[in-house]
Amino acid sequence: MKYSVNPAISELERAYQFFNDELFCGGLDSNVVITIQSRGRKSALGWHWASKWKNGDTTSIAEINLSAEELKTSDPYEVLIHEMAHHLNHQKGIKDVSRGQYHNKRFKEAAESAGLEVKRVGNVGWGITALGDLAKAKLLKFTPQKDVFALLRVHETGRKEPKHRKWSCSCGVNVRVGRRDFDATCNLCGTRFELTEGL
Repeated sequence: MKYSVNPAISELERAYQFFNDELFCGGLDSNVVITIQSRGRKSALGWHWASKWKNGDTTSIAEINLSAEELKTSDPYEVLIHEMAHHLNHQKGIKDVSRGQYHNKRFKEAAESAGLEVKRVGNVGWGITALGDLAKAKLLKFTPQKDVFALLRVHETGRKEPKHRKWSCSCGVNVRVGRRDFDATCNLCGTRFELTEGL
């Protein structure tokens, strides 16, 4: 039997077009490549990466990725909408996430307008999302084909998580802390420490 992630990618591409029309009022361009890749050592369910691809020598294309290890355990449609909110802000030239993946209020606004519920948590800011009533209603209209997400990549075992993670502020002060929910501000420059190593 041949196994492939192509059906899952096709479903995500179909969902992108549908949600663009229904949740983003057609405001997103098609200048995006949807992928399924390993999250590696990151803890991300997915990501938006501006200008990660090129078409020939000129056109820069963004990437929306869903983590291969999380396809079955997360809601792929919610993750897709989350990343589409990032893409909307990218198109508008709005910075909605800082180093360490802290999601600011600009992300919150874009995600909520797309039908997501947004929660603020420690070092990821407004980065925790869930399908809200609007997004749930649109998803029912979409008729999702969740069976294409049954295939998922197995989490690697044997790798040790770092005991202490590196946090940095804007002026370059680094601290190592064992907690994932570390929330502090530098006394020298007044900026928040952001997770930079051990994600």
